[in-house]
Amino acid sequence: MVTIEQLSSGVFADMFELQGLVARAVYDGAAIYGDHNLELPALHSLESMVVVHTRFNSKSGHALQAQVSVPLHARYPRLSLDGHAVVDIKFPSLLFQCSCKGNPQHASIVASLTALFSMVGVVILWVVSMRSYKSHKTKVA
Repeated sequence: MVTIEQLSSGVFADMFELQGLVARAVYDGAAIYGDHNLELPALHSLESMVVVHTRFNSKSGHALQAQVSVPLHARYPRLSLDGHAVVDIKFPSLLFQCSCKGNPQHASIVASLTALFSMVGVVILWVVSMRSYKSHKTKVA
């Protein structure tokens, strides 16, 4: 299964963390496409995409299970007058490749899903202190 997560400029995935998960055989592979600079604030960063390769586990009979957790970090948000920044994390896209047992000529079936009932969308509210905003505004002005 391939999980594709499109990240807004307000969050990033750390490639070193993902490489550690691959090294510990948690995932078969992982890659980040787009903005790799971890130090950039949200204002100066671009969107990125995280791709994680994993396998299904067959725990009970014909039921297949897979769990994917991508460690995300918030970037320094754009400052606003109300002191809040909203980062919207969308549903990931999933790509499944299945081998058909006993039929090598039709060895793969590919399906793409954009949302599953078991997934929950997450909205992260980052609260920036007004005191920090005022001191920043004073230093800039």
